[in-house]
Amino acid sequence: MMKYLSLGIVLAVLTCTQAKAQHNKWCITDEIHVEQLKNDPQMYLRMQQFNDLIKAVQEGKTKANAEDVDQVIKIPVVFHVFHENGNENISRTQILDQIRILNEDFRRLNKDSVNTNPVFKDVAADFKVEFELAKLDPNGRCTDGVVRMYTRYTSNADDNIKRLSVWPNNRYLNVWVVKNIKDRGDAGTILGYAQFPWAINGKQSSVTDGVIIRHDYIGSVGTSNAARAGRVATHEIGHWLGLFHPFQGGCEQGDDVLDTPPVDEASYGCNQINSCTNDNPDLPDQIENFMDYADGSCQNMFTKGQKARSRQVLFINREDLWKESNLVATGLVGQSAQVCALVPVGAAFCSNNYPCEGTSITFRDISYNTTVTSRTWLFEGGTPATSTAVNPVVQYSTSGKYDVTLIVSNANGTDTVWYNDLVMVSSATAVVKAPYAESFENTSLAIEAWYSIATGPNQWAISGLASYGNNKSIRVRNNFGQNGNIHTLISPAISTSGLSPVVLGFAYAYANKTGSFIGDVTAPNDRLTVTVSTDCGNTWTNIWSRTGAQLSTITGTINPEVDFVPTGPEMWKTAAVPVALASNQPSLLFRFDFQSDGGTNFYLDDITISNTGTLSTCKEIKSKPLSVYPNPAQNEVSLTTEAPLKEVTCTDILGRKVTADWKVNGPEGALLNTADLANGVYFIQATDEAGQLYSAKIVIKK
Repeated sequence: MMKYLSLGIVLAVLTCTQAKAQHNKWCITDEIHVEQLKNDPQMYLRMQQFNDLIKAVQEGKTKANAEDVDQVIKIPVVFHVFHENGNENISRTQILDQIRILNEDFRRLNKDSVNTNPVFKDVAADFKVEFELAKLDPNGRCTDGVVRMYTRYTSNADDNIKRLSVWPNNRYLNVWVVKNIKDRGDAGTILGYAQFPWAINGKQSSVTDGVIIRHDYIGSVGTSNAARAGRVATHEIGHWLGLFHPFQGGCEQGDDVLDTPPVDEASYGCNQINSCTNDNPDLPDQIENFMDYADGSCQNMFTKGQKARSRQVLFINREDLWKESNLVATGLVGQSAQVCALVPVGAAFCSNNYPCEGTSITFRDISYNTTVTSRTWLFEGGTPATSTAVNPVVQYSTSGKYDVTLIVSNANGTDTVWYNDLVMVSSATAVVKAPYAESFENTSLAIEAWYSIATGPNQWAISGLASYGNNKSIRVRNNFGQNGNIHTLISPAISTSGLSPVVLGFAYAYANKTGSFIGDVTAPNDRLTVTVSTDCGNTWTNIWSRTGAQLSTITGTINPEVDFVPTGPEMWKTAAVPVALASNQPSLLFRFDFQSDGGTNFYLDDITISNTGTLSTCKEIKSKPLSVYPNPAQNEVSLTTEAPLKEVTCTDILGRKVTADWKVNGPEGALLNTADLANGVYFIQATDEAGQLYSAKIVIKK
């Protein structure tokens, strides 16, 4: 029995499927599909056009491609293994075992095919599809078909991790291997999921096309086991080839395949039942079908109808993959298929990216692709400055940011990997004393020894687009960032000796939005976390955190495609955070971590360390701008106004009046003596003889 689904029925069917599944979930492809259909209404039309074509083929109105009958289709595969140096960094042996299982399952060469229920043996099919690890990467370099990457995002992984490593989806089947997959909020452990072929609609969906699977369900050896049988990958690639679950829609709907009996709900374990009796002939549930949720050990077949549907996908949606020109380009046929001289791909791991002065840290060579026979490390600012060890220990004696370079070689060649600012060393002693303030009016963070580091390209950067009350702030350009990236901003070492209580003050601006792009219905959960360290960054204590709507500083939401810029002080919020453990400390660090989840730009300004957390700015003063030169200044500042000045005062960012003598300099100007002022930000307020107020901010840098 087969019925064709309208969009409303598709959404209802998939939602129902989600509600029923409360066990270990083979996949969340249905849930992902629901979200994609809501986000991209045209996807349903693409799916329906494909289903209509399949229906026409099955009803004899359209002939299948003549080449499709006996041609064996070969698909290049790349595995992207994301790990944290744990057992999730699975072996090549385990990956090859999964490839073996895929080829046996899709060619019906699996030994357990003898266990197929006799009533289904006539419809069991050899897909005539084979899988092989790529031998050439997208740049034509020799590869073993496996990319390995160290990342914390291997835990609670979702589509965001795919962007860290992805090869062109029209040339390779991307398989992403992770430690575990992000929970969807219901019961059950998620084992994997895939993207349907009709979901591809431009760059956004192209980089997520493929399958993602937990490491302990890859193959049947290593971190997996024989009982799991490597069938999660078989199942997910079935989705990638356009197959639905046989329980799609229960007894009344079906999976758009004629020879899979209707099933009321997903099968678990290996229990043989007949959950639907409305089909003719009335057949038992096909629990051995790879597209059900039964245990991998009792799955053993695809059907001829599933084969016909999937091969149409291969001829319509994924034809570029198995063309001879691509098989040559990926090394599956031709000279590279015979001999390919592998060169190691350099990769390094650092045990502590934020050490204190004088601290030793360990580096590890985690290069891949083939065996490394020689290596050279270069450690900027470190001791030793060079090393040939696999896991060298390096000490950094001076605060600052430092690059690390790893050069790896074998007889076939050399690869060099350079990590910019990989190590950020904090000062062991305080470089500034509280009360302290930073309003980011300088053009460089380096002036005040603030450090910015990020897991993606968009680090904290000073911006002149918005400020809480002055001219500049510091922001993360989150609109164009990658979900999951963490952007870290660390203060200089600050002494709070003699200061109690200690209150951290800051202003921030962020606009919540509904979805990461037009049509998305899931609100982003961008997060700002503030921590403090009293031991030079060895440990951090959480003192403040806000997520999503809690973090928003505006009423309502904004258009997902707007590049958010706060246009006035009403679009900012301030925080005053008491920090008990920071009182009377010889040296401490404050750290701001912004974690992206597809939201808008985030702005931070006017950070203060005081006993009140009060922010002092000129934003409330209805004044005209005061021309100052030079700025930044050292010993003297020239002031220019519209009329002779009557009074000039100078305050620091905490609102305290400071001594700075001034004298008239011509009919519309004055000179301000700043020789006795310490480095920092100051506010000048002036009044002319008519009572007009003027204000400006100056930076003293000596």
